[in-house]
Amino acid sequence: MLSPVTGISTAILLEKLDSRQIIELYRKNLNTDVSRFFENLPSVDVMECPDTGYRFFAPFSIAGDGRFYEDLQNGYDNYYRDWKWENQFATGFLQKEMHVLDIGCGKGAFLTKIKNSVASCIGLEFNDKAIEKARKEGLEVRKEMIETHAAGNPEKYDAVCFFQVLEHVCEVKQFLDAALITLKPGGLLIIGVPNSDPWLLRQDKFHTLNLPPHHAGLWNREVFHQLEKFYPMRLEIIGYEPLTAIRQQWIAVLKYRRLNLLAKLVQLLPGLVFTLFGRYFGRFYQGISMVAVFQKNK
Repeated sequence: MLSPVTGISTAILLEKLDSRQIIELYRKNLNTDVSRFFENLPSVDVMECPDTGYRFFAPFSIAGDGRFYEDLQNGYDNYYRDWKWENQFATGFLQKEMHVLDIGCGKGAFLTKIKNSVASCIGLEFNDKAIEKARKEGLEVRKEMIETHAAGNPEKYDAVCFFQVLEHVCEVKQFLDAALITLKPGGLLIIGVPNSDPWLLRQDKFHTLNLPPHHAGLWNREVFHQLEKFYPMRLEIIGYEPLTAIRQQWIAVLKYRRLNLLAKLVQLLPGLVFTLFGRYFGRFYQGISMVAVFQKNK
């Protein structure tokens, strides 16, 4: 199969993951049954784009659907947070005169935050309950795919954002091409994704939420740097979530370093000590989320 990022080169098979192990991880860790995605599929292929290093799971038929995300939210209480680090990071790039598009806006938490500090903001979303709640808050949210929206809104926005969306997308090139169509020359494309570089995701290939059907692909710094070669945009900056915000992650780092007693102590630390300790170790490890900010070519 061709790379879903570039559509040019044939993807390389890296390894195969046992479908039974993935099913059991979702059942055990997230109280979610995903067996229907793997019927007659004993293993999942981990593929790599030779042009960018982007890794993804195949076949695409194992990508999560609406029912899957409802099951996940019902089985995993902490699955969805209205406001995340990457949302706050992105606000630093928005200005008063900007027209902003948020793809996959959910209930509209980001739109609510920025609506009084930008010229206009619109969201795209497919979850009916989320759309209803966002509209009750007076937000403009449309039930449209970005490809459909792009056809009627070329070069309309000064900033196009999507947070924790791209890792769920199978046809990456189609998605990014459409997003760029809606962006004005010189506009900003702000992308928030899980970071596959930190210990928690790099070392643990069976980290449940980083597997299909939840995730379709794995993103990191190197892949974002390569995108400049295939899309009309330039990478401006990459930001990483502070490690201090993720207690579980840096406990895992300590365990990986065989500092098990220290990891157990960290679990018992009060908030202030935890924060100070996290700031120290945060200098040496990237956080679990990242944001890449691109500027569309003028």
